[in-house]
Amino acid sequence: MHTRELNSNLAPQPASSYSQAVEVTGATGILHVSGQIGTEIDGTAPPSMTEQARLAWRNLAAQLAAADMSFDNLVKVTQYIADIGEIGESRVARAEALGDRRPASTVVSCALANPAWKIEIEAIAYARAALERARVDRRRGCQLTSEATIRRYETRAFAQGRRSVKAV
Repeated sequence: MHTRELNSNLAPQPASSYSQAVEVTGATGILHVSGQIGTEIDGTAPPSMTEQARLAWRNLAAQLAAADMSFDNLVKVTQYIADIGEIGESRVARAEALGDRRPASTVVSCALANPAWKIEIEAIAYARAALERARVDRRRGCQLTSEATIRRYETRAFAQGRRSVKAV
């Protein structure tokens, strides 16, 4: 599986940290993730955009991890923001979650289903081709599927609110 970030010279360049398009070749599957909101498992929503955005990214990470994927598998992300004036706070949480990853991205300012919700994030991810999946993890001494598996452990740690794989 290979991805290629596309930012044509014949169109405006990205305004922020994303790609205008991402081409995927050799993928074996695609995962469509429904909108993940910024709430705890019990449904409580913190009052700030920063906290909700971090939770929404954590909830997205949890869905990816359930499919044995990570943020590395993201191809497209759509963020729905209730108050566009809070986009700066959402960008901070996005940068914390994605780091240097640049999936294609759209931000939409709109009303969300619950007035307490400030952000919702949906995504499209791909599954890697089976031929790329051989790697031994020296830390655990067991056969893992690929370098992407290490990233999946990192994504699971992120989804569980940890910053380190060491606690997995």
